[in-house]
Amino acid sequence: MKLRTPLLCTGLILGGAQAWAMPIGIDGNLDDWGINRTTWLPSDPRIHYKIEDQSGNAHAYLNPGWGGQAYDAEAMYALIQGGRLYVALVTGHDPHTLHKPGANSYGAGDFFIDLGRNGSYELAINVNHRLPGGFENAFIEGGVYRVLDHAIGLFPETDLDYPVSPAWRPTYLTAGVYLGLADLAYTTTPVKGWGAWTNDKHYFYEWSLGLDLLRSAGWDGDSPFNIHWTMNCANDSIWVDPPGPNGVPEPATLALLPLGLAGMLALRRRRAR
Repeated sequence: MKLRTPLLCTGLILGGAQAWAMPIGIDGNLDDWGINRTTWLPSDPRIHYKIEDQSGNAHAYLNPGWGGQAYDAEAMYALIQGGRLYVALVTGHDPHTLHKPGANSYGAGDFFIDLGRNGSYELAINVNHRLPGGFENAFIEGGVYRVLDHAIGLFPETDLDYPVSPAWRPTYLTAGVYLGLADLAYTTTPVKGWGAWTNDKHYFYEWSLGLDLLRSAGWDGDSPFNIHWTMNCANDSIWVDPPGPNGVPEPATLALLPLGLAGMLALRRRRAR
């Protein structure tokens, strides 16, 4: 009977851990992230997130720019699991929006990673190299690049929560060194029913890359970093800082806790006798 108690506890903890460790498919479907479609909140406590759903109007002010739902950056999520970094983005911006600034139309931006959280961006994940205009034709879609140069948008960052002082944020890569390929998927068919404004149209990005690519760019394997995204006009932007690899116990570590507690209880009982 004494052995059954820790085994039962271990099973319960493992069951919860397995729910946390659910594999994430890079397919543009965020169901496997466990996100509540009303509150935008993830159920997995390891996921770091930023929520900025602020539209509900075709011409709403988004801070720092205008554009309403078509240029709204709504939520971003990050998770480190199994030696990989996973990122998901929800936006009202259609990934196939044409980049024609003269017609007041701005295409999708790239994802940028600030490894030192100091305002400089060492890595970029190229989103769409098929945009009209030719400025991204040299880059591979889903390619991970060491950043040599990048474009800036029409507006500076105004998010006071950003860990460095507000400055002009990157929009798309203009020069870089190819390091490898990320798994990337995004949707081009709008989805409704998320957030407070259920008639708003949403598009989803997902990508993942091995942590070795971060290390090849200078990451020490432990220091925090930020991921930033905006469209090419920077009307609205969003960022998230992923949890560190040592920030939350892995499921295997959590599973050992009941065994340790059971051992301590047994030792106390022996001493009491």
